[in-house]
Amino acid sequence: IEDTPRIQNERTGLLNAEGLSNALGLRGDNSLRSRRRIKALAATGLVTCVLVIVVGMALPHSSNTLASKTTTEFVGTPDTPPGTNTSLLASAQSEADFHVAAHSIRPSTVWGKYISTEQPLPTGAWWLNLVLDPVRAVAPQPYTVVPSKDGVQICYPQTKGLTTKSKDKILQLFSAQVVVSSQNGDYEGFEIADYDTLSVNVKTTMSNGRYDTYLVRGSPFITVEFKDSDDGTESELKPLLWSYDQVKGFEKGPNYIKLTYQTGEQWAIWSSPAIQWSVKNPGMKGGPKAQIIGRSGYIGVIRVAAVPKPSAFEVLNRHWQTYPISGTLGYSLSGDGNTANFQYRFKSKTLDGEKDVATTEESLYSTKMGYTMGGSGGSSSSSASSYPTAASSSSSSSSSSSSSSS
Repeated sequence: IEDTPRIQNERTGLLNAEGLSNALGLRGDNSLRSRRRIKALAATGLVTCVLVIVVGMALPHSSNTLASKTTTEFVGTPDTPPGTNTSLLASAQSEADFHVAAHSIRPSTVWGKYISTEQPLPTGAWWLNLVLDPVRAVAPQPYTVVPSKDGVQICYPQTKGLTTKSKDKILQLFSAQVVVSSQNGDYEGFEIADYDTLSVNVKTTMSNGRYDTYLVRGSPFITVEFKDSDDGTESELKPLLWSYDQVKGFEKGPNYIKLTYQTGEQWAIWSSPAIQWSVKNPGMKGGPKAQIIGRSGYIGVIRVAAVPKPSAFEVLNRHWQTYPISGTLGYSLSGDGNTANFQYRFKSKTLDGEKDVATTEESLYSTKMGYTMGGSGGSSSSSASSYPTAASSSSSSSSSSSSSSS
């Protein structure tokens, strides 16, 4: 309201009738009746305030006030959860009569190394379903994924029949179309190995090795890296990919195998070092209808992707050797506040396709988006570019053969 500065009386801090009438759009009505109506309104409000104060003073006082009874119990003592800011907690306790109690849901072992750190644990991350019980699907998009004792279950929701749309909602069903696991070894569990804004690394531990699944938002691949055990014991894992659909046909290349299911869906699997996959259709009732089996003691990277159309495979096959393992997002605003510069920083590894080596690099991508106010509407513009940074130019390499990520 343009008359706001005139509403409040600077000396008394009380609303006067003239200022209130201006605020209510009655500047043109200077009749005695309007002024009396405004003054009556102000008097009624004043009486109400006095009654509230008197009733409040008459209420019994105790340490268990209504405020303390309805306060959310958000931190815990004496066993304060990891990441609790104890100085902030002490300050809060000194300023108000808060009741402090431990949350009924404690961080599970799925949090891995982060349980023992002092940093706060995220409560709204896009992958938070991983740490809940029971575990539910997470959506890095374009895939949805569920890690389990059966393996890393992968679904491509855009497949016909899995996504339904209405005027009220879009419903995506989860169906494990490809599962990445090991044919041997006992499952011991999974945990969060690393995470940042755009990615989460899920470590699955077996009795004879481990495999890490890199879930990076927007990646057209799901990447699984088979490794030795944490204690240095050599891996004996035998990669196994299976599906509830039978394989109708397949095509093999130097580092890939492309599968066609009975339903017509196509999926492709890349590996480095290359695996000579064997394909079986056991048709187990209530179990896998197809098995794609690797070799024992495998150490390397497997990448899985849906192939929605033939031209998609050509693009995927050109870029499968570089895979992101983390990603962060930053932004800055221009001086006039009309342009935002978003910076996506990805750390990636590039395989040579033959040896068990990868080059680790960092790349920074910048996207500018602007919005200019004025006239009958706004105009927006966006552009994308990549440029080297100090971090990317000094990236470490574990092999002499390397190629830049893009």
